[in-house]
Amino acid sequence: MLLVVSFWSITAAQQSRDNISLGVGPGVIYGENTGDFGSLKFNVSPALTFSHNKQLSRKYDLRSTLGGQLLNGGGYISSDDPIVPYWSNQGQAFDFTGIAYFADIMPVILFNPNVPQRTGDVVHFYAGLGLGIMHVSRKQDMLVNSLSDRAIVETTNAATTAAYIPLRIGISSNFDFNWDYAFELAALTATSSDIDGNNLRNKSIKPDILFQMQFKVKKYISR
Repeated sequence: MLLVVSFWSITAAQQSRDNISLGVGPGVIYGENTGDFGSLKFNVSPALTFSHNKQLSRKYDLRSTLGGQLLNGGGYISSDDPIVPYWSNQGQAFDFTGIAYFADIMPVILFNPNVPQRTGDVVHFYAGLGLGIMHVSRKQDMLVNSLSDRAIVETTNAATTAAYIPLRIGISSNFDFNWDYAFELAALTATSSDIDGNNLRNKSIKPDILFQMQFKVKKYISR
């Protein structure tokens, strides 16, 4: 009987972290025509993610994620801006709206995992770095006949597919129940600078980046 109780206690303390989760929150895009980040002028749009998390060891997990994020240049650069004719002559957009669909896989490290036969911390801290692919479908604005008096704004459909590197850090509740909740920050760094339809303007970091701030609800699978 004592052996059974001991085994049950150890098993209870080592409950699987396998879970599915749904995340929602605001997102922004860092691009050539998406505002002035130094002045905190940029558009904020919603992002949604669905993830599956598989525990690999006491400290490491493997997470796969599907998601989408609305994108909007915000209209911070108007067609009257002196740089717009140059962009348009190079086939580059000065404004756009669209949506990014993305999928990635990411190893996750848990900095303070539960220890068998000990009470776990109230919250867990974690981080992950992985690899994924995104597809951006957008409507972009360019100036036509930009060097003449009959210049007009033309809106066209375009798409870009690129690999990206997801970096996520977060804090999760550790209630030891069937549900937990997390707050997470993410940066999806694309291998392309053309996510926003423009790759000509200088910026501090060359690739386009999707930033997300998410509130996540986790449902454990094996508890």
